[in-house]
Amino acid sequence: MRVLESRSIVLNNNAERAVSGILLAGEGAPDIIVQTHMSLSRQTITSVWPTRRFLVMCRCARMKLWMRLLHRLSSESASQTVLAGNPMRAYIDATTSCNNCCRFCKVHVSNPGTASKALDAIEYELLEARATGLSFVVFSGGEVTTRPDLVSLIKMARGFGFTDIQLQTNGRHFADPKNCDSVIEAGVTEFLISIHGFDADTHDWHTRQPGSYSQTVMGIRNLVNKGAVVLTNTVITKRNYTHLANIVRLVASLGVSTIQLAYLHLVGTAAIRADELLVRKKHVSTYVCRALDEETSSRTYKMVEAIPYCLLPGHEQFCADLYATTTYLRQNKEFGAYDKSIVRAKGPRCKECNLDEICYGPWKEYPDLFGWDEFVPVSGFSVESLVRESVLRDVSGDLR
Repeated sequence: MRVLESRSIVLNNNAERAVSGILLAGEGAPDIIVQTHMSLSRQTITSVWPTRRFLVMCRCARMKLWMRLLHRLSSESASQTVLAGNPMRAYIDATTSCNNCCRFCKVHVSNPGTASKALDAIEYELLEARATGLSFVVFSGGEVTTRPDLVSLIKMARGFGFTDIQLQTNGRHFADPKNCDSVIEAGVTEFLISIHGFDADTHDWHTRQPGSYSQTVMGIRNLVNKGAVVLTNTVITKRNYTHLANIVRLVASLGVSTIQLAYLHLVGTAAIRADELLVRKKHVSTYVCRALDEETSSRTYKMVEAIPYCLLPGHEQFCADLYATTTYLRQNKEFGAYDKSIVRAKGPRCKECNLDEICYGPWKEYPDLFGWDEFVPVSGFSVESLVRESVLRDVSGDLR
């Protein structure tokens, strides 16, 4: 196989989607391998155009699935095609300190949150990640923006060769526009901001910090106005699940790139407060689907974490498992890939489901509390049809 041509194009006249194409010569007619770098979510869409067929693939799906899919749908041999692996990212908890005190925090139950990881320890983890071949790093906490050396941390990662740097944050720090400028100039490429209500009463109830809502919204607005890529995450709880559509409407109006609705994980403080926070998935499902139906810009991407396909009828393409990434972090003094099967579970009927191989199931503690009756195997369509429908929609810009 040899490269015949390399070129750049733009899909749908949308400057947000830069596309690079490589024309490859195999034994048969040439294939075009197109990698679409989506600034809206920092994901990479890979399109394979064989001789007379069109197939779109997500870089984020599992390699064996794509090899099988390509083999089935392409008239060419799968071995003639170069495929990219899962996007991989290093995840670094930089501090336990936080200016919020969320009712579901994974950190504060065991630690009141005052300690920042030493800079040399973070430097070591960054070097480990680069040695593993990773170029995407996520800084989280606690609240990473409480570190006074945040800008130095970002510059260090950039200096080590990380091309993608995400801050996971509550966004309050960026209510001051000057703070936006400093981290963007240092090298942050995207921001994942937590917002848990469409109004101050709901959001501040979750964070237990009066005034946090207004600062978070202002932070999102400031970052978007400065051209930053902003993603949001909303933890679904008993207090906000009937208002998810309102939350989607709010953050979409602020111009964010990606909206994630995440089902509550009973770890840390959430495990202690389960009675006031946890609502069953079968009750949540209808409201999640309504939120996904909200009209948003064609540049706004939506996904749902830890609610399996079988509880998203007609909205299966929004399940985050379809776009699963590989996360590397330090566990038990070793740096390596995080195994999602440790925290997610599969039920007795899951193998009957057509989507079983691309589904991680619910959080592991959920069936221990409620059993498996809610989870009914999907039989209406195949993995291949779901993937093709989902990614073709993304490429065409029809993201609802």
